[in-house]
Amino acid sequence: MDSLLLAMVEEGGGVRFNPDLLGTNALNIFLVLGLLIYYGRGFLGNLLGERRQTIAQTIGRAETAQKEAAGALTTAQKNLAQAQATAAQLQQEGVAKAAQMRSAILALAAQEVERIGLQAQQSIELEQERTVEGIRQRITALTLAQVTAQLQQRLTPEVQSRLIDQGIARLGGGV
Repeated sequence: MDSLLLAMVEEGGGVRFNPDLLGTNALNIFLVLGLLIYYGRGFLGNLLGERRQTIAQTIGRAETAQKEAAGALTTAQKNLAQAQATAAQLQQEGVAKAAQMRSAILALAAQEVERIGLQAQQSIELEQERTVEGIRQRITALTLAQVTAQLQQRLTPEVQSRLIDQGIARLGGGV
């Protein structure tokens, strides 16, 4: 038991240094551990108990949060499925409505084209009638002008007098 502690007391009352580090270190470690276990058991037990309780509470909160997150995920997945179904239905309704609107627009366009065609035909016919009437009036005016010119050339006073006499004779009077 020479190497009881780091320093030992000699018989002469002096203290000397023990150079056997391995022997004194192991003994010192066992001595410190023994003192820690004896005096620190209650303190370390309480500290470890509190730490264990804190860890258990943290694990409990984590498990609760995990269960809540799983429930929220399930709810979100259901909501997503409903939203996707609603979106698909809305898309189908939109396609159907677009097809209906397209058909209605095409029908209106066809009616408008027909109406414009009829208006154009009526306008053409009216313009033709005006043109024909204008041509008739022009032809009549030219014919009258030509007849008048020819009558003035051919109708001499003698011819006029003879025509008047013939006209009176036809009416029943004699000259």
